[in-house]
Amino acid sequence: MLIVLNFHIASEIFFASRAANYSYLCQSVSYSYDPNEMRVIHILMYSYYGLSAIGPSVYPYLWWKKYLTIIQLIQFIFGMCHAFQSLGRGCNFPVWMHWALIFYGGSLLLLFLNFYHKSYLNKKNKSSQNASVSCNGLPHTEDTSNNTIPSSPLSRDTILRRRSLHPHDH
Repeated sequence: MLIVLNFHIASEIFFASRAANYSYLCQSVSYSYDPNEMRVIHILMYSYYGLSAIGPSVYPYLWWKKYLTIIQLIQFIFGMCHAFQSLGRGCNFPVWMHWALIFYGGSLLLLFLNFYHKSYLNKKNKSSQNASVSCNGLPHTEDTSNNTIPSSPLSRDTILRRRSLHPHDH
């Protein structure tokens, strides 16, 4: 399913950029609302955010969060490389904006690398020391009466009380 989704996204980007006569090397700024440009969306990120907002019952199906983070890291690197090369070519784009994009991309790259390191690389070291089951980067504790409950700042009693008040949500 994800292969089909990725193919759809790649084809949307390709056809939209071709229809808009986009230059991958030196694209000038477009201040229009061209429908071809509006088709290019962040479907993977918004799918993840939407699904994770549903709640703990969906967490076991969000195993691909790590890979989404890797894709975002690659996106930031490509964006910064693109800004550097277009700066070197003297593209018709404000120089200050090139540098702003490079620094902004760099800050996002550092933030996401920090998140990746804390969530996935440190987790490997801790998982060998602590054999707790985790899902979607969240440690879980077993609850015999109501499946699993992710660890959170809320107490176990608070979560169970909320579930009993809203049983149709689970």
